[in-house]
Order: sequence, then structure tokens, then C-alpha cells
Amino acid sequence: EDVAIVLLLELRGMVQDATDFSAPIV
Repeated sequence: EDVAIVLLLELRGMVQDATDFSAPIV
């Protein structure tokens, strides 16, 4: 469902905010 996609996007955003990594998280 869309919920899974939203959770993944939010996790990616949280990780990117918490780190200086410029590499995409897959």
C-alpha cells in the first residue's frame, strides 16, 4: 500500500537529515 512507501520515504528523510552522506539510501 501507499503507507509502506510513505514510511520508506520518511525513513530516508530521517537518515539523510541525521547524516552527511550524499549517497542515496536504497
